[in-house]
This record gives sequence, C-alpha cells and structure tokens, in this order.
Amino acid sequence: MNEREVLKLAAKAAGYWDKELKCYTGFDPLIDDGDALRLVVSLGMTLYVDSECSDVCAKVHLKDGRTKTACVLDKEFTKDPYAATRRAIVRAAAEIGKGMK
Repeated sequence: MNEREVLKLAAKAAGYWDKELKCYTGFDPLIDDGDALRLVVSLGMTLYVDSECSDVCAKVHLKDGRTKTACVLDKEFTKDPYAATRRAIVRAAAEIGKGMK
C-alpha cells in the first residue's frame, strides 16, 4: 500500500473520511502529532515504544476480541522515533479501515 492509501484507510477508521468528496481534509497523522494522538484515542490503541530495541508498536483491540498490530523497527525508529511512532499508529488504524465497508 502506498502512503495515500494508508492515510485513506486510517481516516476511514477514525471517521475522517468524507465519502462524498472522497477525501480527508486537514488530517495527516503521518506528519501531525495531534492527528496521530487523535487516532490513538478514537480507536482505543495501546502503544508500545522501546527505545533500547528501537521499535514501536501500535495495537488496536477490536470489539470482537481480535487485535490488529503495526510495528516499525530499527532504522525507521532510530532515524526519527516520532515519525516512526506516527507511522505505526497510522498503519494500525489502516488495518481497522481495511475491515470497514
């Protein structure tokens, strides 16, 4: 999946996707910490950041008992741990968006 598709699915999961306009406006959790945090809260995510092992994982616990997880490891984390964290959040949210109609 490319970045736009991931953002679209994350926006869909969090309710930021406009079906009629087929877009999301003012929403970019890959760049904006606030947007990423809103995804964490709105989807009830659990974040795990391990700076010693250079990884971050975002987990979403679904109502049906399943869990969706997205992790970012090594080079992506050490280069910019904040960007890696936002990316893990967006990837986890996109997994939720995939399952939505």
